[in-house]
Amino acid sequence: MKGFDTMDANQKSVISNVYDELARNLNWSDGLVRISHPGHTREASQHAECHEGRTSADYYAVGSLLGRIDELQGMKILTELSKLQISDPQHPQYGGMRWYKEETVINDTNAAFFILMPLTTIRFLYPGSFPASQIGMLDTMMDAGLEWFAHECTDPILYYPNKIISDGALLLTLSRIRSHEIYYSKAVDFFEKWEAYTICRGWGWGENISMHYLPIILNALSLACKALKPAEAELKCKLQKQMDALLDYIRFQGPGELVPSIRSYNFDGKAEKSSFLWIIAGLRHNVMDEIKQDSIVNNWSLTAMISLLLFEESWNEPQTVQLETPRVRKEHIFDQSYSYTWVGQAGRLGSINQFPVIPGSYQWPTWGLGWQSFPVSFRIEGAQLGYLRWSVKENGGQRTHPARNKETYLSPALFGEEWYPDVQTQCAQAEHMLLVCRSMAGINNQAAELADEWVIHRFEGKILRMEDWVILQYKQAAVAIRALNGISYSQQERAAQGIHLKQVGESVYLRQVLYSGDETTLQHPRLEAAWAVLFLDNITDKAEILQRLEKVAIADISRPDGEVPRISYHEIRQLEMADDSCKVALTIDPFSMNKA
Repeated sequence: MKGFDTMDANQKSVISNVYDELARNLNWSDGLVRISHPGHTREASQHAECHEGRTSADYYAVGSLLGRIDELQGMKILTELSKLQISDPQHPQYGGMRWYKEETVINDTNAAFFILMPLTTIRFLYPGSFPASQIGMLDTMMDAGLEWFAHECTDPILYYPNKIISDGALLLTLSRIRSHEIYYSKAVDFFEKWEAYTICRGWGWGENISMHYLPIILNALSLACKALKPAEAELKCKLQKQMDALLDYIRFQGPGELVPSIRSYNFDGKAEKSSFLWIIAGLRHNVMDEIKQDSIVNNWSLTAMISLLLFEESWNEPQTVQLETPRVRKEHIFDQSYSYTWVGQAGRLGSINQFPVIPGSYQWPTWGLGWQSFPVSFRIEGAQLGYLRWSVKENGGQRTHPARNKETYLSPALFGEEWYPDVQTQCAQAEHMLLVCRSMAGINNQAAELADEWVIHRFEGKILRMEDWVILQYKQAAVAIRALNGISYSQQERAAQGIHLKQVGESVYLRQVLYSGDETTLQHPRLEAAWAVLFLDNITDKAEILQRLEKVAIADISRPDGEVPRISYHEIRQLEMADDSCKVALTIDPFSMNKA
């Protein structure tokens, strides 16, 4: 493989400067980076500060490549990293790793690939980077890692893309480093299986539309492509095609938060976000400028260094990408689930036709996608994100989906009990027009309030009303939102619902309140909230906004079908919205919905 000394001088300079920028504020203690807040796992969350393996490994690997770490310091870091790994061959998790020094057991099975990814990447791409005195310890860690990744890829959880592709990439690359042909064959078999699953069914629970996890997936696919032997040229082409499709989607979206998104942590609703994705996709060209913009959003880390090395060809010779407006893209996620994004000049509107996109993934006591996903959202360029959110008040607190902050991961479900209703979102979108139906079936949970609400933080526009419409009037566009028929807690059939407007500081909430009263166990077969949304691009004059809305016709019909018995809340629902330029329709059949 190549050496760092053969890299283009400009690239060397960028890599060195990025490293200095990202590493200068790290705090070190006992050979590991010390973070001054609790860790993200349940066990580490009990500690006021933690010693973290992931960032320490990034610093050690890239610092060794750049010659910034002396041999003694490097050995100290590597020794402490090795202590995070389960080294007993008889242990069922042999080769796995703990994320933090403070942990006594593996709480997050992703720790192994996050910690070993930088060590593996640097050693494979730049094999002379580590001193000879450290190779023996690296070999020991990598041999144990091979056992762990082989175990993870034997019966792989294919629906969990960023984890399982990373596990597969490390199994593949470590087998090359350690000349292990049996494990190399296992890795090839795994990627054949994953690629067939992705072509046939899709991206599992949907990380192909996650700005947070796309970098991890792309890193893993890039490393896998580099580690495959010439005999696997056909498989390499397949993986490269998957990478190209992801990058094409990123180019379509353009810089900023994805609309819609799965597994995002953008609870503050920021429209602009920094990411190395914009660099490798050819959307932005100055790496240092991108990092310096990130002082607030903190999306870059030393892990980005590995990305820059894996995609050095992309950002060293950038190509300008032209983005036209308006533009539309329908992106397959899994089976019959897909995202739809319309991008105008002043903003964008996006939705997922059914969420959750796979059964069994919405909410559990310790995990779930409901708390970290934004299946319905709009974005105003230069302003903020607006998104739909479930809100439940119970036990003196509030639970929301998506959550209000990342700390929710310790108790991420929408209700405090360990049994949950079937929560569904169904959408139909045509360009700037959107229909949404949200439902909870079989609720048997404690609550003092239950609402579905649009959340807009840092709102600087004006709020107008026209009959049933609430209009968010911005300087460059307007977003019109209307509540359709729904089923509140006091009802058994669909009926007209209103929008309750709430403002707290700079945040605006457009709410359909399905229950509010004494805290009690809510028992209901099916609650519903439905919405119509119209994005009026470059229309800011009040008279013109009202004129456009007068042309909008909405039909909302519920009916039995005569084919199976249906009580009122199980009737088929047909929604339609149209004006003189666009039309969208949504059919809801409670008996055929994707089950969470």
